[in-house]
Order: sequence, then structure tokens, then C-alpha cells
Amino acid sequence: MVATAPSWPLGTAPTSKTRELTMAKADTKAGKQPKSGKKRMSSSDMLRVRIDSQTIWQMIGAVVLTLAALWAMNQARSLLWMLILSFFFSLALQPGVNGLVSRYGWRRGAAVGVIYLGGIIAAIVMILFLIPANARLTTAIGESGAQWIATGTAWSSDIFGVEFPSPGDRQPRRGAG
Repeated sequence: MVATAPSWPLGTAPTSKTRELTMAKADTKAGKQPKSGKKRMSSSDMLRVRIDSQTIWQMIGAVVLTLAALWAMNQARSLLWMLILSFFFSLALQPGVNGLVSRYGWRRGAAVGVIYLGGIIAAIVMILFLIPANARLTTAIGESGAQWIATGTAWSSDIFGVEFPSPGDRQPRRGAG
């Protein structure tokens, strides 16, 4: 009786365990005794893979090219960041420039210049008005912050009945030495 290799359904690949079981079944049908227990692998049972010199050189070339690309990107890091930033600026400018070009018939260069000028003026106005306002707010918080916290604590205890200890009333923890 001759053992035939099993046929596998389309789209499925046998695993090594499946192959071993199938071959054991085929051996049993052929009248052979199945192998039981674990056997130590000999050199004849091992799978040998041969890699030719062309494959080795291709792998070395791929590693060298990858390292060269990473080095070049590291060297051009500031340039890459400027390119990325300019790309996002161009995306932000696009609707305004298209509006000026299509509605008023402006040239693209003039429309870009006007949009840039408007952005610069907006930045200057924000710097002139927001920085002094933030400085005044920070100074007011520094001068009156403790009083605001005391007022808020008194209000919460009156309304909600919750008592918050003041920083000077802290009790040391047990076990702290």
C-alpha cells in the first residue's frame, strides 16, 4: 500500500504540526507504526537553508542605504521642518488667496502678499494688546490670589457646608517622623 500526500483545501496552508499528523496518519494506513515520544533531532532531520552571495550583498546594500537615508534626514532636519511648516502655511493661505483671485481677479502673487501682510498686522496687534493684558492679569493674581482663595473657601463653606483647612492648619501625617 502506497501512502499519498494529502490534498489541502484552496486558500489554506498546512502547518508543520498538521503535516506531521497527516504523515503519521498516512504511515498508519501504510502499515507503519507511528512514532511516539520525543526524539532528539539529528543533523539529518534539520532543515538547511542556503543563502547565496547575491542575497547577502543585497541585504548589506539595503542596510547601508537605510543608514545613509537616516543620516541624510538627520543632516537636513531643519530644512525638513521648514518644508513641513511652509506646507501647512500654504494650506492655511489657500482659501484666502483663492477668494481674492476668483472674486476680484487679483494675481496670485499679489493675493499672497496681501494675506501675508494681514497676518503680520494681526500678529503685531495681538502682541501689543494681549501681552500687556496677560501681564496685568498675572500681577493681579500674584497680589490678590491668597485673598481670592480665602473668599472662595468662605463662600463654599457657607453655601455647601464644606470646610477646607487653610495651609497653616495642616496636621502631620501619622507615622511621619
